[in-house]
Amino acid sequence: MKKIISLLLFMVLVFSTLSLVSCSISDAIDLISTHNGIVYRKLDSGEYAVHKVNLNQSSGGITVYDGEGNIKERYYRIKGGGNVVIPTTFRNKPVTRIDNYAFQNCLLYSIVIPDSVTYIGKGAFKGCKYLKNVVIGDGVRIINSSTFQDCKTLSNVSLGKSISTIGENSFKNCIALYNLELPNSVTQIDANAFNGCTSLENLDLGKSVKTIGNSAFSGCEALKIVVIPNSTKEIGASAFKGCTSLKGVLIGASVTTISDSTFENCTLLEEVVLGPSVTRINKYAFKGCTAICEIDIPSSILSIDSYAFSGCTSITDVYFENTTGWIVNSKNIPSTTLEDSEIAAKFFVETIGIYSWTRNK
Repeated sequence: MKKIISLLLFMVLVFSTLSLVSCSISDAIDLISTHNGIVYRKLDSGEYAVHKVNLNQSSGGITVYDGEGNIKERYYRIKGGGNVVIPTTFRNKPVTRIDNYAFQNCLLYSIVIPDSVTYIGKGAFKGCKYLKNVVIGDGVRIINSSTFQDCKTLSNVSLGKSISTIGENSFKNCIALYNLELPNSVTQIDANAFNGCTSLENLDLGKSVKTIGNSAFSGCEALKIVVIPNSTKEIGASAFKGCTSLKGVLIGASVTTISDSTFENCTLLEEVVLGPSVTRINKYAFKGCTAICEIDIPSSILSIDSYAFSGCTSITDVYFENTTGWIVNSKNIPSTTLEDSEIAAKFFVETIGIYSWTRNK
C-alpha cells in the first residue's frame, strides 16, 4: 500500500513539474517572439516593443574588410526585407516602442514607424548606411540620442507632429540629408543633432524651438539661409560653426546672447540681422566671417567680447543704433567717433581683436 501511495505522489510531482516547465516555456515564447526576422518583446503593460533583429534569421548581409583582412564594418540583412513597416499591433496588442540599438547596422532602405509607437530608443537605427527614407508617426515625442547617426544615405525624413525634442547626435553625419522641416511641436534641438549634415541646404526650424544646442548644425556646409524663430531663447556655442555656404542669418526676437563661436568660419556670411533682445555677443561669435562688409549694432547690445569679429577682414561699415556710453579699454568712446559708419568700422576693427566693448545704459 505504501508503495502505491509513493508511486502516486511521484506521478503527481512529475506532472506538476512538467506543467510548470510548459508554462515557463509558454511565458518565454510570449515575452520574446520573432516575426520576419524581427524580435518583439512583451512589456509589463501587455504591449510590445520592437527589441532587435534576429541575427540567426538574417539572410546574409555585407561585410567590409580593411587592408589587412580584418572586419571593418558589417551590415545585417533582415529576413523580411530592407523596406520595413513597423506594425501597429503584434498578437493583437499595440506596438509602442523601439528598443535601444534595435536596428543598428542593418541593411534597411526605408522604415515606417506608426502612430502607435511613442518611444524610439538610443541608436535604434545608428549606422544603417543604406537607409534612405524615414517616416515617423505622430505618437513619437522624442528622437533619442544617436537614433539615426551615421545613416550616410538618409535623404528623406518625415517627422511626426508630436515630436518635442531632437536628441544629441540624433542625425549626426547624415551626409545625404538635403531638406529639413521641423514640425511646430519641436521645442528643443540638442547638441550635435545635425552636426556634419554636409548636404543640408534647406532648413525650416518651425515656430516653437526654444533651445538650439551646442554644435547642433556645425559643419552643415550647404546651408545657405538660417531664420531663428521668435520662440528661440538660446543658441548654443558653435551651433552653426563652419557652415561655409551660409549667406544670411535672421535672429528672432527672444535671443539674448550670441554664444561663443556660433557662426565662426561661416566664410560666405554677408548679412546678419540681430534681434531686438540681443544684449551680448560672445568671443569668436563671428570669427573668420570674411564676407561680412557691414554690421548693424542695435541699441540692445551692451557687450561685445574681444575676438567676436576677429578675422572679419572685409568690414567697411559699422552702424551703431546708439553711439553713446561705449567703453573700450576702460576709456569712454566719444559718440562722434561712432556716428560715421566708416570711421566707426576702422576703430572697431582695430580694437575688437584686443579689447571687449561694453556700453552703459
